[in-house]
Amino acid sequence: FCSYTVLWKQLHKPCWDGWSFESFRWDRAKRFMGQALPVAAVMSLDEWVYSILTILVGAYCSNVTLDAANITFQFWVIAWSLCWGTCLGCQIFTARFLGNGRPEM
Repeated sequence: FCSYTVLWKQLHKPCWDGWSFESFRWDRAKRFMGQALPVAAVMSLDEWVYSILTILVGAYCSNVTLDAANITFQFWVIAWSLCWGTCLGCQIFTARFLGNGRPEM
């Protein structure tokens, strides 16, 4: 879909002129990395904890326990996805209003 809209239809052209060295500034990159690295670390730790937990349950418990742990994790993924999707929609909604200069909504 992204290739179709960007490469074929070029729907981004009215909004974005492309990359330039003028748009890259060290203070913006530093602020971005200051926000992105902690989020990446938390997401990585979340995935690593699940992987380690699965290995430990598989090594020290029965197959039934491993199945129960995986089923529980799948319920967690469904609940997390619903919350994540709702929050992402709210972020986009808020960003569009702020970008249009209408913070009062």
